[in-house]
Amino acid sequence: MLRRVEMAFQKRPLERDVVRVDSDVTMRRGFFDAPKARASSTPRAPAAPASTPPSERRAPRADDFDVDFAFETPPGTSASACENVLVLLHGDLDSPANFLRFGRALNLPHTAVVALGGTLDMYGNALGAREAPMRRWFLSKEEGASDAGRQDALENASARIRRGLLRMRDARGWSLDRVHVFGFSDGGAVALDLATQMVGADSRLGSCAAAYASLLEPDRESRYGPCADAPTPVLLLGGARDEEVPMGRVRATAAALERRNRGCGAQVCEFDKTHSMISSEPETRALMTFWGKTLKVPRTKAEDYGDDVIELGGDATARAV
Repeated sequence: MLRRVEMAFQKRPLERDVVRVDSDVTMRRGFFDAPKARASSTPRAPAAPASTPPSERRAPRADDFDVDFAFETPPGTSASACENVLVLLHGDLDSPANFLRFGRALNLPHTAVVALGGTLDMYGNALGAREAPMRRWFLSKEEGASDAGRQDALENASARIRRGLLRMRDARGWSLDRVHVFGFSDGGAVALDLATQMVGADSRLGSCAAAYASLLEPDRESRYGPCADAPTPVLLLGGARDEEVPMGRVRATAAALERRNRGCGAQVCEFDKTHSMISSEPETRALMTFWGKTLKVPRTKAEDYGDDVIELGGDATARAV
């Protein structure tokens, strides 16, 4: 008889501290402690152009990005063996080191992690690649920053990261459909701006997920006007009690993304919470389901796992006992 259904990805057995969250994704127990999510009927993103052979993909370097930089691959895995790169953009007054730990805890399969730091120090002074304990992307209105100044700072950060991602494509061998960006709060605003600018068959990203974030000026026609090029898929998480980034601004951002390119498919998920980082099972499930549709994961066959594994269809397998 069949006892246990698993999704097969790796030839090594799952550790006890790993919990399944989606058909394509695992994560470490203790970070979100979320159970397996139900399969989604939402179609996957459109197929991207042919990618660079794995042997030609190389680790990005700090000088690719003129910001504080941290890079890590799964234990025992080289950059060339990774299928995806997750680029993490932290919130206000945070650091790449913290978000690198977040990426490590996610434990996305076949995925390296790049954590990038904000372009300003805590006082709003411009920073380059040198380390700083607390970094930011732009100042707040409460600190006296004008709307124009905030937008300029966001666009500068977005352009700097965009140049780094293009260098990953051109010099490190990564097709951009394998690059996935996640940003929280102010970092999410930068991630969303990146998604609006990185479009087209050879420049669109694999995906963009923004948590409790919005575009600063979603109606800015000069930057977010209609674009017919292939878009980056986007997920927005919003909080019903978030006073810093209200749901109205999140939905206005989704509408702006749709106006810019009707194929964007900006998805909005609302949660009953204030302005804070991912911390619950429903939030985790939304992220993992989204990444499960956009991450590239090598297909495996039951025979790769021994004679006691039989194929059930798709990527599903079960152990015979």
